[in-house]
Amino acid sequence: MKTQFCINTQNLIDESNKTPLGFIDKTKVLIHTNICPACKEYNNRNELLSKIHKQKDTNRRNSYQAKVLHKSSSIQDRLASFPELNPSPILEIEKSGQVSYQNPAFYNHFPHISDISFNHDFLSDLKLAFDQLISGNLKVFSKEIVYNNTYYIQRASYLSDLQVVRVFHLDITEQKQFETIIKEKNKEITDSIQYAKRIQEAILPSTKLFKCALLDSFIYYKPKDIVAGDFYWLLENEDWIYVAAADCTGHGVPGALVSVVCNNALNRSVKEFGNSLTGQILDKTRDIVLETFSNNDTDVYDGMDISLLGLNKKTKEFYWSGANNPLHYFSNNKLNEITAHKQPIGKSENSSTFVTHKVDLQMGDYVFLFTDGFADQFGGPKGKKFMYKQMQELFLNSISNSPKEFQYLLNTTFLQWKGDLEQTDDVLVIGIKI
Repeated sequence: MKTQFCINTQNLIDESNKTPLGFIDKTKVLIHTNICPACKEYNNRNELLSKIHKQKDTNRRNSYQAKVLHKSSSIQDRLASFPELNPSPILEIEKSGQVSYQNPAFYNHFPHISDISFNHDFLSDLKLAFDQLISGNLKVFSKEIVYNNTYYIQRASYLSDLQVVRVFHLDITEQKQFETIIKEKNKEITDSIQYAKRIQEAILPSTKLFKCALLDSFIYYKPKDIVAGDFYWLLENEDWIYVAAADCTGHGVPGALVSVVCNNALNRSVKEFGNSLTGQILDKTRDIVLETFSNNDTDVYDGMDISLLGLNKKTKEFYWSGANNPLHYFSNNKLNEITAHKQPIGKSENSSTFVTHKVDLQMGDYVFLFTDGFADQFGGPKGKKFMYKQMQELFLNSISNSPKEFQYLLNTTFLQWKGDLEQTDDVLVIGIKI
């Protein structure tokens, strides 16, 4: 069996290796074997082709291995030069604890450190974690340090191939300065909002005033943010006592600003314009709110939903009107509901006059005015809304409780339902025992 190729056959192999796919022309090989005396000695022409292919594969493998070796060498060269080129200060510490390497950036950042070792304060905390890094019990050591009024993240890890602990120092001074600015700005904003809270609380009727006007009552008030879009309102004159639970558009600062406008509109509707029936009060309140927000050319749809109850002190009769928010009351051993007018106090299509409902209430009855925050809160085992139906059941099952006990029960139920979830909206529930 022949083991060597003639020169022409070898040329075919070499030519094929130069092509991108290493293609060998079989026709050329077969023609060549017919005319070449040396190649005619092969008993099987397919055997010749097989040997040619084997030689080609060998050449290709050798070429690939050479390329891989070259690439690997290049990667190693880049890795080896990385600390030298890195703009961050870098140290390398041997297992013995001896500092064996400092890159140029280290000398630039710390020119006053002539002899760096574990005895230097610069590495005092790293010294405690060094043995853990070497043993593998600690993968990465990281700590914020300050040196010459410059902030660094000192980060160390053990390189098993080099058997050294490499320590990076990332300059975060600019980031810390930015964080300081942000912190100061946040404090300014928070202080402003806290002051706005004081103003909003000054507008709200005091608990003492509430108790004087409505002896057996409670207010469960839980804003989502520092200031709220929900507010409660109380006004008493010679003939009437009015109480309302209001929910202005939005929450937080925007909601609080709208609440100031709506609170003022309610007061003006009674004091300035002399309205007494609850429907008339809401009609005029809407007019005032629309007038206030129409002072510019921008379409403003802000306003409020409200549940308003009025007690005529002379006749002992109760009247109620609502904008989107209903009234619930317990009377004759059952929980009753009066649905609200489906329109807000504000801009809406096809606005109409608010209806004044006379409510037949007796001594011992319970009245509930509220916004949608409690019912809309997500929580429970499935992360769903509390819903009005469950809220009604809560009212019904708690009728025997005193106002103070009722308030405590509402708070406990709300917090348990919410769990770790974020509060969805402002929450306001007012309960009055007749």
